[in-house]
Amino acid sequence: DWWSFGSIIYEMLTGTPPFYETDREKLFKSISSQDPEWPKDVSAECISLLNGLLTKDPHARLGCGEAGSDEIRSHPWFSPVEDWEALK
Repeated sequence: DWWSFGSIIYEMLTGTPPFYETDREKLFKSISSQDPEWPKDVSAECISLLNGLLTKDPHARLGCGEAGSDEIRSHPWFSPVEDWEALK
C-alpha cells in the first residue's frame, strides 16, 4: 500500500525507517501517534510527499483518493519523471 511506499522512500533517503523502536509496543504506539522526524537535508517537496503517504488515516492518504496513483505521480517531488510508461 501507499504507506509502505512512503516508508521505503523515507528509509532509502535517511537510512532508517520513519518509526523505529526496539520495543514492539513502543513501536506501534509511535506509528499510531507520532509524526516522523525530518532530517535537515530532506527537501520540502519530499516532506510533502512523505507526509501524504504516511498519513495515519488511510482514507486521507495520498494515492487513496478518487485519482488513485495519479495523485502520487503528479506530486511535485516526481516532476523530474517525464515518462512513467518507460519505468514499467
